Amino acid sequence: MLKVIKKWLSGEDENQFPSPFTNKILQYCNALDWNVSIHSEMHITVGFSFDDDRTQLVHISHTGQIAEQEILQISSAVAKLDDIEDQLDQDFFNELLKLNALAPNYSWAIETIDEEVEYLVASSDQVLDTLDVNELAAAVYIVAGAADEMESRFGLDNY
Repeated sequence: MLKVIKKWLSGEDENQFPSPFTNKILQYCNALDWNVSIHSEMHITVGFSFDDDRTQLVHISHTGQIAEQEILQISSAVAKLDDIEDQLDQDFFNELLKLNALAPNYSWAIETIDEEVEYLVASSDQVLDTLDVNELAAAVYIVAGAADEMESRFGLDNY
């Protein structure tokens, strides 16, 4: 069972970074009774805990436009590649490619975060204008669950 960590990480009860993105996502998060941290006009995080005391941090970021549609990315880190490099081989990367082909609503990627550090992440891209509260919830839960399952596979619970 997935539960939202119940606290404002920012310590504020109001949107310190109002924008069409943060306003819509916060409206949905409130409807879902999720508490969030607002980092900027482009970045929000939601923390979850699982019944087995594992946790997962999900990032919701405005990533730009495609064909005049505002795109957001829902993502959750699994691990720094340097921390799991001894477990990475061609079979693992082939498995990720197969999962990307089979999963209709999320994908695996290697993303550079924190300047030059590469991470394995689960993510889902969504169109902001047509996104509804149920689609946001589904994407966040799927990404959090997939990332946590992969993190557990590596014997980690860092994010």
